[in-house]
Amino acid sequence: MLVYLDTAAALKILIDEPETRAMRETFHGWQLEGHDIVASYLLHTEMHCAARRRGFAEAQTIDQLLSAVGLIDIERSHLLVASRGEHSLRSADAIHLAAALAVDADLLVTYDHELTSAAEREGLRTASPA
Repeated sequence: MLVYLDTAAALKILIDEPETRAMRETFHGWQLEGHDIVASYLLHTEMHCAARRRGFAEAQTIDQLLSAVGLIDIERSHLLVASRGEHSLRSADAIHLAAALAVDADLLVTYDHELTSAAEREGLRTASPA
């Protein structure tokens, strides 16, 4: 199975919130089962920026998490699809959706309600472990 992880989901792994335990356990389960976990390189940027802004993790902790995720280069086509999408998403969410669609992800993992709705309208299965 190809699992696409957005930033909201990845942040749950590092920040103690109500869904953190479920997200960590689910993430580790996918790893043990041999599923491919991917995201666009946007995840790298957003995770490091969020960590610096909020002070919740060191860069090496972020990099350790990201080493378990296959990072996909953002291409011009992803940006064009994101900009022309019919969904009313924030830019980063539109890019994540475009990348997930481009790699034919089996599952998009997010805790963002608008992204969940848009992904489901595009025919993607979604999950928000809780």
